[in-house]
Amino acid sequence: MQNKSIWLDNYKDKNIKKLDKDLTLDVLIIGGGITGISTLYNLRKSKLKIALVEKKLIGHSTTGHTTGKINYLQELIYYDLEKKYNLDVAKLYLESQLTAIKQIINTIKKEKIDCNLEKVTSYVYTDKQEDIEKLKKEKEILARFNIKVNEHQNINLPLKSLYAISVNDTYVFHPLKYLKSLKDICMQNNKEIYENTNIISINKENNYYICDTAKYKIKTKKIILACHYPSFLIPYLFPIKTSIEKSYITASLFNHLKDTYITSSLPITSIRFHQDKKVI
Repeated sequence: MQNKSIWLDNYKDKNIKKLDKDLTLDVLIIGGGITGISTLYNLRKSKLKIALVEKKLIGHSTTGHTTGKINYLQELIYYDLEKKYNLDVAKLYLESQLTAIKQIINTIKKEKIDCNLEKVTSYVYTDKQEDIEKLKKEKEILARFNIKVNEHQNINLPLKSLYAISVNDTYVFHPLKYLKSLKDICMQNNKEIYENTNIISINKENNYYICDTAKYKIKTKKIILACHYPSFLIPYLFPIKTSIEKSYITASLFNHLKDTYITSSLPITSIRFHQDKKVI
């Protein structure tokens, strides 16, 4: 058994640069996961002076330890949003997810990125009697938004399931291959990326933010936080709405096809299959 993400296994990148000088920028992006790299990619043709810094290596934190799904079917998110807010908010969230999926797919096709993209059927299932009606409500809400949703009494897995819904227009990919390609494209457009570069503190001086690293300073007009909650703002302070969670991801051989699955409520089990029949 290897204690390592399959996306990071055999990851090689000769073009890794650590910050080695002070910088003055228009925009600093903090965080080199899919959010940060995608932001830099979308700004790659801008005339603004932009740089990205990553504490570790590109994609080696959250993005490199996910299941690599490109999916808008996420537990009971639309049921929860409609219940807490209203149907309009649920629709806005769905539209944001569909827009993000479209952008990723279009980018992969436009840039001819080899990242094991596959179109798959995705399921949300439950083994709890009390969640069946909620999952049916989830289907009803999606149907009102013109999403074709299928119903199932069983899923094609050796897991207990009382009820499930599925959609056929979702995807899976290799997130590190995708990020590495976006990184290369950004650097070809003369956008600076500094890895193994940790921001220790941020202070405001006049119209600039002064970002300190261990040895150098970055002076910037704007900052985009594409990272976890930035503890360097107020050390050890966690806002009321911030919670600490722990998750585990495992991979094993399994003789199956390529669909993805997720449970409707806690504890969450999220499953997908990779091309060599690994279940994640």
